[in-house]
Amino acid sequence: MWAGGSPLPDANLKGAARARASIRELLARTRIDAVLVGDGWPVFRGGYAALEELVATLPHDT
Repeated sequence: MWAGGSPLPDANLKGAARARASIRELLARTRIDAVLVGDGWPVFRGGYAALEELVATLPHDT
């Protein structure tokens, strides 16, 4: 699903580590059906699975 590299490139984010942490926190707390983004294609079904896949590709911040 995330062809062409990470959909969260550090160069595009002011707080890359915080953005990654926020996604992980969201998955831990919520059931997600849709993911509507500001830049890119929305995910209308299977949002939780899509974010799980995204998190698996992200670097672990220390």
